[in-house]
Amino acid sequence: MKKIIIVLIVFIFLIGCDKEITTFDEVIENNQVELDGVKYDIQSIYETKYEYDDEKLIRRSSIYDNQEQYTEFKYENSLLIEERRYSVNMNSTVLYYYDDEKRKKQIVYQYEQANFVNEFEYDGNTIKIVFKNQDGNIERYNKGFVDEDDNILSFIVYDSEGNKVSSVENTYVDNKLITVIGEDSEGKKITSYYKYNNVGDKIFSYTIHHGEKALMIAEFFEYNYSKNDLPVMMKRYRVQSEISQEHIRDYWNWESF
Repeated sequence: MKKIIIVLIVFIFLIGCDKEITTFDEVIENNQVELDGVKYDIQSIYETKYEYDDEKLIRRSSIYDNQEQYTEFKYENSLLIEERRYSVNMNSTVLYYYDDEKRKKQIVYQYEQANFVNEFEYDGNTIKIVFKNQDGNIERYNKGFVDEDDNILSFIVYDSEGNKVSSVENTYVDNKLITVIGEDSEGKKITSYYKYNNVGDKIFSYTIHHGEKALMIAEFFEYNYSKNDLPVMMKRYRVQSEISQEHIRDYWNWESF
């Protein structure tokens, strides 16, 4: 009996190690990707490496255009409290502060020349985010609605004088952001769609800047994982191109346009 139990444990462990991770449907080869019958050139590749301590991300290193940048993360009581960002051109620190319900209360961006602050206010299912410049003055603020998981369902962006700048509607499935529909004060629309793999990491994003000539931005994400299904390497491929109306994918409720 004991031998049978050991065999079962080993079998279950092997199944866990062999779990297939899903990915995007498109094929990238010869530095190109085909979307709906049209081939696009890959315009940039961004590589990232992740390091962990007790499954908490403690360091993220990225390479883009042969330049390396990295970020170190610090936690307190399981909450992220500090990011130290290093790059060739600029170093910075991001500090996070929380309220008694472990919701973000303030984010401080510290640069060599100036600091910038984001402040968060909550009232039931509403949220207000105030963006302050280096002089402590309000540059703009967002007012929106959140669900029971603190996902921001919609928000309106106002300038410092309270004039409406733009509005955004978000859709979530299983706490994953799936679609975004944004519109500025002039009626220009930006729509985005996101797809995730079976461990919850983003594998595809698709954004359209609508206008007389629509602009499409697509990104594809490839991962390598640890035995705990934590990403240790990620490669992001980016495409940007004008796109004809007949080739725009229909991920959104177009009746609202």
